[in-house]
Amino acid sequence: MRVVWTTSSGADPRLRRVLPGIRADAVVGAVVGGVPVYVTATEPHYDGDCARPGTHDCAATAVQVWDAATGEPVRTVDDAGGRHLVVTVVDGRTVAVTCDWSDTPKLIDLESGVVLGGLAGHEDLVQGLATVELQYGPAVVSVAWDQTIRVVHLTTGEARVFDAGERLDSVAVVVVGGRAVAAVAGKVAGLWDLELGVRIGSLPATAKVRKIATWPDGGALVGLLSWQDDVEVWDVLERGLICRMTGHRMSQDIVSFPPLHGHPR
Repeated sequence: MRVVWTTSSGADPRLRRVLPGIRADAVVGAVVGGVPVYVTATEPHYDGDCARPGTHDCAATAVQVWDAATGEPVRTVDDAGGRHLVVTVVDGRTVAVTCDWSDTPKLIDLESGVVLGGLAGHEDLVQGLATVELQYGPAVVSVAWDQTIRVVHLTTGEARVFDAGERLDSVAVVVVGGRAVAAVAGKVAGLWDLELGVRIGSLPATAKVRKIATWPDGGALVGLLSWQDDVEVWDVLERGLICRMTGHRMSQDIVSFPPLHGHPR
């Protein structure tokens, strides 16, 4: 991990650690069986859209669990990877939800490596996943180019669909006043109450947003990455801009905003 930017005084760009055996399209930190791990997902290989066109030696499609302390592989679930990956806990067990752009999201028990099934999918390219704890239990929120937000209850499989009226590129969830709010990237950064299924406002970002991220214990803050490669941090509760970074060319999307020493980076 390399720190690109931090809200603390004095960014530390030093390389913290290299795990050369890990090649993936998505990564999430988790705890599986009481052990801190990294969970990675690799999307299917497409010759016409390959990041390694010279050799095509891409990693196999899979979800993998890695020991965070040693970097050693713990478990591999074949044929279940994708570009999108989230992790949550259902009935005391750590599970992952992953999918590629055009796939039905798959629910995977990370402790056993068993694919538990698929979740109700979209009719166009899936652009983002997020997890949320609602009144009725854990759920996964997904957005896509079919102009909808889908909320799937992970215990019952029940799905609710909200019509956003526009293509959506990303989603993240924060809690505001005790209610789960989804920030979604469309023509603007829209805000949706996930219990009611209604839009409650927007964040006036300075440019069109392509990715949205949150971080543990970040409260109601979200990080926005624009198509102009600017990064902005907004307070969803106050609808206020906290800080903004410009002038950095970023070839990759936001992966996450992990907290270091209490500050998002």
